[in-house]
Amino acid sequence: SIAFLISIIGLIDDRYYLNAGNKLSLQIIPIFYLVVFENLNLNHLGDYDYFKLGLGAFSIPFTILCVLFLINSFNYFDGLDGLLGFTSISVLSILYFLIPDKTFQLFLIIVIIPISVFLLHNFSLFKIPKLFLGDSGSLLLGFIISFTLIYLAKSNQIHPILIAWCVVIFVYEFLSINILRLKNKQYLFKAGQDHLHYILFKNTKSIFLTNIYISLLNLIFFIIGYLSFFYINYLASLILFIFLFLIFFIFRNKYSIKKI
Repeated sequence: SIAFLISIIGLIDDRYYLNAGNKLSLQIIPIFYLVVFENLNLNHLGDYDYFKLGLGAFSIPFTILCVLFLINSFNYFDGLDGLLGFTSISVLSILYFLIPDKTFQLFLIIVIIPISVFLLHNFSLFKIPKLFLGDSGSLLLGFIISFTLIYLAKSNQIHPILIAWCVVIFVYEFLSINILRLKNKQYLFKAGQDHLHYILFKNTKSIFLTNIYISLLNLIFFIIGYLSFFYINYLASLILFIFLFLIFFIFRNKYSIKKI
């Protein structure tokens, strides 16, 4: 029922084009409820042998901000046919690989099935009616996956840094594009052609290839993080996550400067 509420907020935005302030304010309501009253908050960001990144009093505000950012990063990816659907499936597939629990794997399959059916409609395959996610669908997907990740971290089923690697492309792109917009004194959260998928699409001229490249990029980043986590150590994986973001941002910034 709470997830339905976030979908309604997206539907209102689709219909009345809410400004960023109103949109974020409404999103906070269901997020606040789950974080505070259902205790779905992050208490720490992982144990790294030498130290533990505890959040203490910042647990609730940090969790709310993380969910807000991740939900809206999903919304950012809803720009080309199939993109958010394919990338979300890549995230859910990674979680399926990480979690051996059959019940949880079944839950992931239950989430993947409607996304797959949507993709058939989104691409109008077999001449079926074309459908779009809109803000309603993209916010709902981001909401479900965000709290799924929080549940896995809170129940100690997956180390927090591995969870970050699962959604690495969403995190990198969301941070990069907003830092660049701040740098260029542009309005945050606005619709624009400066997203990664538009850059790739302009170069490939193919929606299919753009979908494949971004989903593969998320998977490749995850594999790098997974290998560093298990074959080096947790701290190396954390440092690598930050280092690769810097590399990613340098390339995004270089392209931005080139285009401007």
